[in-house]
Amino acid sequence: MLPIIFMIRRIRGSRALFAIVMGTFVLFVTLFVAAPFDLAEGMATAMKPEEGGKQTVAFVYDGDTVRTSGGLIVRYIGIDTPERGEPLYEAARERNAELVKGKEIELRVCRGEPKDKYGRTLGWVYVDGFFVNGLLLEEGFAKTLLIPPCGTEKREELLGLEDKAKQAGVGIWK
Repeated sequence: MLPIIFMIRRIRGSRALFAIVMGTFVLFVTLFVAAPFDLAEGMATAMKPEEGGKQTVAFVYDGDTVRTSGGLIVRYIGIDTPERGEPLYEAARERNAELVKGKEIELRVCRGEPKDKYGRTLGWVYVDGFFVNGLLLEEGFAKTLLIPPCGTEKREELLGLEDKAKQAGVGIWK
């Protein structure tokens, strides 16, 4: 770019002509080189599903993680279900699948921490008006996992649902 600037300066004319040429060059680069990338990134950001809204669940990984038809991997906030190889893993995964697989969910994404360290979108999931994160707790398929900032937003509600499961002696609380 510097050779172009020096060549333009050598062109006969005033500093005003140089300023006009350079201004045009900068405008051209901004509009036709840099802007399309920024605009595409801005549009992708504006249209990202992790902003929440309606999603359809295509695949259930386990009791607290799903993938939407748009490819978004969602980790439920505030709960932790058994991992592969642990007791009730399969039961928790199957219950989650019964609740959400192939269904339209309403995803409410944590604004304070929208992604976890693995790149999964962190959210509260609702289906047909039911709070899925809470339902899995209440039925004993999950324990509370209250990681700030978002995991603590529904702290009292989640702890109350976990207590119900403990008192009923269901799922992991048998």
